[in-house]
Amino acid sequence: MFLENIVDNTIPTISPEISIIALKELFTQSGFLQLPVVTANQYLGMLDAKNLHFIEHEAESVIAATWYERSKPFIYAHAHPYDAQKILDLYQYDILPVLNTDDEYRGCIVSKKLQQFFAQLLNTDSEGSIIVLALALRDYSLSEIARICENEQVQLLSVGTRFNTQLQKLEICLKTNTQELSALLQAFERYDYEVLEYYGNSKNEEEIQRRYQLLMNYINM
Repeated sequence: MFLENIVDNTIPTISPEISIIALKELFTQSGFLQLPVVTANQYLGMLDAKNLHFIEHEAESVIAATWYERSKPFIYAHAHPYDAQKILDLYQYDILPVLNTDDEYRGCIVSKKLQQFFAQLLNTDSEGSIIVLALALRDYSLSEIARICENEQVQLLSVGTRFNTQLQKLEICLKTNTQELSALLQAFERYDYEVLEYYGNSKNEEEIQRRYQLLMNYINM
């Protein structure tokens, strides 16, 4: 899936000639802490609302270019959502400008909408359970894990991995389609997989959010 499918072109943009008073109103109305500065469809940089705290006189005519030229994160529309998430995490922004192949401004990716995409991708709100395994990196075989699950009549809905620096092992987070895990857990133990955690099914919002955060850890590396 390319980012162009979830670009939001309703995010307000800032003109370099905007007045300070109008700028404050724009930030208040938008609800975002950062907004892109755009002129003639060209993206100039990102303006952070914290710069408004340094304004001594609201009568100042226009914003200073130094406020936005130092920060210019963006991503191309043909990139994958994983890449967008990495940039958002790096800058700790809620939105990320998107450009086309001609470097023209297309809109923004909103962090909340991106998280919804990952939630759907990882099946966080579907029936089933989560198992977190640990093993040496050299021993990792997704085909073997899938075969073990298949032998126990369990389907894998999503798989995430990350390297645990404390354990010096690879963690594998499995989302399955079943609540009954006893046979599968025993099977993994027979194959010398270390089971770090496992979670049963729950449909309440708090549990769904907890699962989502757990799975997102395997993306935000």
